[in-house]
Amino acid sequence: GSFSAKAGTVNAFQSSVLSISLNFPVAGKVSFDRKIISELGGDSLKFEIDGSEPGSLDFFGLSLPFWVATTFDVPAGTHTLSWSWEGGLFVDDPAHEASIDNVRIGFGTAYYDAQDTAELYDSLDEIINSVAICEIELSVAPPAGSQLGVDVDGTQYLPVDETAPGFDCDADTGWYFTEAATTTCDTDVPFSCDRITLCGQACVDFKAMQTPTASVQYFCSGG
Repeated sequence: GSFSAKAGTVNAFQSSVLSISLNFPVAGKVSFDRKIISELGGDSLKFEIDGSEPGSLDFFGLSLPFWVATTFDVPAGTHTLSWSWEGGLFVDDPAHEASIDNVRIGFGTAYYDAQDTAELYDSLDEIINSVAICEIELSVAPPAGSQLGVDVDGTQYLPVDETAPGFDCDADTGWYFTEAATTTCDTDVPFSCDRITLCGQACVDFKAMQTPTASVQYFCSGG
């Protein structure tokens, strides 16, 4: 409560709004505590996701003069979360007030403190990296017998053998054909040459790019 966000004073037909836009890479939740000092027909607190209320926070300004925890589901995608203190139509009292505290953003069972901006965005980056897939779909399948040159952010990476004993894509650096699970593809097997998977440092570099892209060139086997 010591560092809670308190709404500004409002009159009838006025509102005090706090909002933030966040990207949810997977479906999650938003949790916060709220406290309302008002009266029936007085000022009221609303919470909205992209302009729609997922649920009511009070009953036409009914007072909740103690901290109450609230949680709402948030679907995957970029969403605007907003808290709005709405001026009452029938009762106008400057003593009315609303506060929110302990705003937390959750993905699955994990929650992150939205009051610590650095922690929140570090957590979002970590989640995005964990769900991002280092697979690249080739717009044109390589001709039979050709070799590939794979460049990620200016670094050329060599193929790796995904079938080798002890292979670990997180530890071994390079690429392989995703469907074929080897460094060569069979053009007679559908889809075996349509996609490559980046491993190790190649994957790390790919995820670190603001717009993940890779350059793939085809060469004849003879050079």
